[in-house]
Amino acid sequence: MLKEMEAFFKPISDAIDPLLNPQQEEQEEEVAEVAVGKGAAAAKKEDAKKAPPKPPAKAKGGTTAQAELAAYESNLPTSSSGIESVVICCDHRFETLPIESLEVFSKVSVISRDLNLHLHMNRLKTLEHKA
Repeated sequence: MLKEMEAFFKPISDAIDPLLNPQQEEQEEEVAEVAVGKGAAAAKKEDAKKAPPKPPAKAKGGTTAQAELAAYESNLPTSSSGIESVVICCDHRFETLPIESLEVFSKVSVISRDLNLHLHMNRLKTLEHKA
C-alpha cells in the first residue's frame, strides 16, 4: 500500500522535496576533495570532530507563554534544509492515510498533524509565538 500511496502523492512530494531536502552540491564536492587529499580515514575523523550546531540561546525571564513555548522547542538535529518540524494539514478524505510515512518526510525530525491552518495559527498565537 505504501508504494501506491507514494505514487498517488508523487506530484505533491516532488513539489515539497526541494524545500525539505535541498541539494547540497558544494558540501559533497568539499567532502570529495578532503577524502582525496587526506585519505578516507582522515576525512572520517575530521567529520567526527565537527561539533553539532549549538541551539540558540534562550532569553531568561519573560512571560508564562514564553516559558510554555520553550517547552515545545526541540533540541533535535535539523535536516539539511534547517527545518526542525513539519505540520501537515490534510483534507478530511486523506486523514486516515499515514502521510507521515512518505519518503519526502524521512529526514524531518518531527512531523505532526493539525486540523487546519487557522486552528494551528491560533494555537501559536495563544503561546505568543513569533515567526
